Amino acid sequence: MATQITNLTTQVGTVSTDMQAIAQQLTTANQNRPESYVNSAPEWDGSGKSQEAHHFLAAFANWASSSGGRLNNWRPAVRSVGDPGYVAGGWEGDGGKWT
Repeated sequence: MATQITNLTTQVGTVSTDMQAIAQQLTTANQNRPESYVNSAPEWDGSGKSQEAHHFLAAFANWASSSGGRLNNWRPAVRSVGDPGYVAGGWEGDGGKWT
């Protein structure tokens, strides 16, 4: 039994060392990666169809404010964590407004 525990300890040490080496290799590879590999949306410069976007957002804001109330409602938690009958809080969709 002692030999098996010693062998297991040795194997865990070997795996740990290997994982540290892999992590170091990945860190080095990521530091040397060109920026072009990282995807990101270009910053909006105000050109293009910005006037259409502005009108859409204004119309959407007007429609949303006239639809009355929220689409989701916060349901608070009932009792404290660990108490019998505890119910976690969360958001509930207002089914009548979603359909």
